[in-house]
Amino acid sequence: MLTVHQNHQNLKHEQQQQQQQNNNHEKNTSQNSHNNNNNQLKERLASKYLNELNENENDASLHILYADNIDNIELKMVHYLKAISLFHPNGDSAINNKYVECLITLESYDLAYEYIIGSKEIQYTNDILIEIGNYKFDNDEYEDALKMYSEINESEEEENNDIDIYLNIAYCYQQLNES
Repeated sequence: MLTVHQNHQNLKHEQQQQQQQNNNHEKNTSQNSHNNNNNQLKERLASKYLNELNENENDASLHILYADNIDNIELKMVHYLKAISLFHPNGDSAINNKYVECLITLESYDLAYEYIIGSKEIQYTNDILIEIGNYKFDNDEYEDALKMYSEINESEEEENNDIDIYLNIAYCYQQLNES
């Protein structure tokens, strides 16, 4: 009788182990399915993001192309600004330089200055920085002029007379020290 009881216990134990293995398998299968679904969702979201990014770059390129080929400065400026907003605002120095050049052409030096100050990551051309710096200098805004002059890339070859810029910088410091 003890053997029958032991056999019954062993059979019961084997059934429990089999049930536990089945449960573990179902759990792993469910977990794998859940992980696969998460991975597929992540892949779809990444693909959608890349497609939107490509569409934004294409739209921005169209705005740049259009702006480069029109004469109306105000309209040109609007299209450059749209292109900048489609790209990361601090992402492309060339477009930002073109936009600021439009502002300068319209003699909106104060707007150009504010735009440059607000976008520190962009490298502006020396011509732009000097022109805005000179405007600020001519209007006795010496601190703002110094900010523009300090951004000038000294390694860049320029046709401008460097001595005039250095004299302006020295005069700015002199005026700021006297006030």
